[in-house]
Amino acid sequence: IKTSLSKSTLFSPGIQYMLLSTLAFVAMHTCVKSVAHFHVFEIVFFRSIITAILCMLYLRNKKISLIGNQQKLLILRAICGIIAMTLFFITVQRMPLGASVSLKYLSPIFTAVFALTILKEKIRPIQWLFFLTALGGVFLLKGFDTRIDTLNLVLGVTGALFGGLVYVLIRKIGEREHPMVIINYFMLSAAILAAFAMIPFWQTPTLNECLLLFAIGTLGY
Repeated sequence: IKTSLSKSTLFSPGIQYMLLSTLAFVAMHTCVKSVAHFHVFEIVFFRSIITAILCMLYLRNKKISLIGNQQKLLILRAICGIIAMTLFFITVQRMPLGASVSLKYLSPIFTAVFALTILKEKIRPIQWLFFLTALGGVFLLKGFDTRIDTLNLVLGVTGALFGGLVYVLIRKIGEREHPMVIINYFMLSAAILAAFAMIPFWQTPTLNECLLLFAIGTLGY
């Protein structure tokens, strides 16, 4: 019985989804690194428009309204998400992939701070120890990897900060919105803004590059 319970807990649906999500994001980050010669706005556009189309197809199939019930929070979440995603893609282009991803996953530190101040949630003392340890890792990255300059470090940490805001806003939105509605607001807003921003920097992709850009949007979804 103990064995079956431990296996059930270890491979629960939630953990399986998290592992699958992490695998998809790692693959997406690798694809982003492969098209680093494109301007960041063009990468953001393809990542966003493909995911937005998939979201809208899902919502239409399920007969769920795209508008949602909490437009202000949804728009605010979208803005924070766009900033976080754009800054992260910039660091992926300019820094070693491992370092940029490590900075991205500083978001839980900022999430904890915002959860404490905005959501009034309690943080256990041991958690602060873990957060400080993670923050110490950033200084080690900066100190030992000469390829990481101060500007890109600041961009990466700022992106993580806005990523922390994203998680808190999703928590504040709660279950009153379908997850796909939240994602669609984010991706559609990003696609529209990036479509205009990328015009001066447009670079026509080859067939192989189109496949990579399509993979970024699909894996992100």
